[in-house]
Amino acid sequence: TIIDDIKTEGGRCGSILNVRAYWKNPKGIVLLRFKKPDSVQRCIDMMHGRWYARRQLRCYRWDGFTNYGFVEKTKEEREALEREARERLLNEEKKKDLVSV
Repeated sequence: TIIDDIKTEGGRCGSILNVRAYWKNPKGIVLLRFKKPDSVQRCIDMMHGRWYARRQLRCYRWDGFTNYGFVEKTKEEREALEREARERLLNEEKKKDLVSV
């Protein structure tokens, strides 16, 4: 798997504490957390520009804030969610009208 491959290659730069893949992110984000900060730069230098599964790797130091698990929805997805919410609301209103006291 890509996780195993990245652990193996990244491990050549230093001790890895954690590897996390963001499978839903279309950019194919994988984060590595190293025990020592200098290992990070060694890994970036070694991996940046390499090819994996016909894709060129781009390696950067994480800014500490970016949430790679959050993927913005497309216009169509947002519209579908809005339709579903409106339908749910209408169904709830209909149920209230059917209740007799």
